[in-house]
Amino acid sequence: MVFPDPNLRQVRPRFFPFKPRKGFTFPLGSCHGTLALGSQDGNLDFWNPTTNQCYSTSLAPDHTRALNRISTRSVLYHDTCSNQYKLVQAVGVGGICEFQSYNLEANGFTTFHTLPDIDDHVCHSLRSRRTLSCFVNGALHWLVPRSGDGFRSEIVALHLETLECYKLPLVQYRYCEPTLVVFGGLLCATFSNCRDGGTRYDIDVWVMKEYGGEWTRLFNLITPEPHKYVYPIAYSKNRDKVLLHFFSPWDSLEWYHLKQEKLIPVNIPGAPQYPFQAILFLPSLVNYQS
Repeated sequence: MVFPDPNLRQVRPRFFPFKPRKGFTFPLGSCHGTLALGSQDGNLDFWNPTTNQCYSTSLAPDHTRALNRISTRSVLYHDTCSNQYKLVQAVGVGGICEFQSYNLEANGFTTFHTLPDIDDHVCHSLRSRRTLSCFVNGALHWLVPRSGDGFRSEIVALHLETLECYKLPLVQYRYCEPTLVVFGGLLCATFSNCRDGGTRYDIDVWVMKEYGGEWTRLFNLITPEPHKYVYPIAYSKNRDKVLLHFFSPWDSLEWYHLKQEKLIPVNIPGAPQYPFQAILFLPSLVNYQS
């Protein structure tokens, strides 16, 4: 795992303070400076890279399978009611969507809510890279095909305290797969459209400034390369640029200059060149076990 400096000019490799894991290690969520990490061998780790505080556990086989299942979305958040940090995952299994919470005492995930008899597309959408862990306004969000129109999408949300399941409106583009992320604390949707016979690609970035309200187009950019999915990550320090993570057919980071309307490649010396996942991490001295 590497941590670029604020200017993205160099990386600071950080070695995990726990034993090497077998297979892949993948991020499950980040909250108040703490990272939740899962691994293919069934280990679950909570790590604050700033203080180097960590807690590690090995899950039971049944919970390991759920952790590794591809149709899973996870989020680490702070529950204001119980004043506890919670790791929640949505797991799609055969037309049923289960919401599970990690229980420290049971050393595993317990199901606290189920959405039965739902369309297979809802579970299938949990497998897609079109939606990252979108936790906003106390609810977990993800994209599903619009009912009766497989060429368009809509947003489904589950409030993790009230367990209310509801839908939110989405800007409609026909024959275009959107991505859904959290950008600047707001829901953000991006749409990539092929133009002029494939010689250029228009990418529109929208944000929902008021939760549940109308969408506002933040900016539009044009690229000659076929980037199918685009994830805005963060603004630059003076907010004149937006850091973008392009995925498909390859992973890359680029700045988009809002006034000059141009892309600026990000080349970080020492950063790995193989496929990666970029997440926003804010350092903190908060003790997640307190």
